[in-house]
Amino acid sequence: MTKYRWITGLLGIDPVRDYAARDKLWELLKDFKDYRRSIADLIRNKNIIVLGAGPSLDEMIMVLYEHRHCLHDSVIIAADTAVKPLVLNGLIPDIIVSDLDGDLDSLMYAADKGSILVVHAHGDNIDRVMEYVPLFMENNYRIIGTTQVEPLGGIVNYGGFTDGDRAVYLALHYGPARLIIGGMDYGHTIGKYSIFKFKENPAGYYAKIVKLEIMRDLLGEAACRSNTPIYNFSHSRYKCMVNYPLERDLLLSILRMPNM
Repeated sequence: MTKYRWITGLLGIDPVRDYAARDKLWELLKDFKDYRRSIADLIRNKNIIVLGAGPSLDEMIMVLYEHRHCLHDSVIIAADTAVKPLVLNGLIPDIIVSDLDGDLDSLMYAADKGSILVVHAHGDNIDRVMEYVPLFMENNYRIIGTTQVEPLGGIVNYGGFTDGDRAVYLALHYGPARLIIGGMDYGHTIGKYSIFKFKENPAGYYAKIVKLEIMRDLLGEAACRSNTPIYNFSHSRYKCMVNYPLERDLLLSILRMPNM
């Protein structure tokens, strides 16, 4: 929890509200089916592709769509705002990691097609959790809940802080054969699928830049601890990962590697 305390201090996050959000999400889901086994079965010993909504996402989607015939042994995990451009290009993620501030229509469209929703509750999205999770349950979507404080019941803390790095931590938790990441760019350029949130919110823009720097640190930390090979095709470089430019043949060769 040391890392969490440092982040809360940096961004002015109220841990009390994080605990309240966790409790409300558990109250909603405690009698709902637990889909953690479904996620474990999807991920274990598979090729996992985790996609964020950074500036390199469009290029990654183009390559994946071109080689979609090679994706039958791979699992796509999308971080929130990456869902809309994926579904618009005919790619349905297997798992979506979301704190419900992306395009909800795209998220629900993907859930209707079978995506598992990993819904994250924190102090700033309690209202969205209370509004949308019951709707997801009515539609019989497959849902699990996550928190950034101590777990409670079926509400899990896999690690990570932003949707993108939480998706990576979730994947590594279940032992994939290898992990491929794209659209996970940090720095001062926010991807076009996220920038709309900050056009009239300079404070929010600054907070987003800080969160991307936290993502960089957490992803590097996860990669250095993991025995899973991680291939990074984002514009940004990460320590303890195999960092590549996005070349079609190279990505294809990784997708074709035999699983354990």
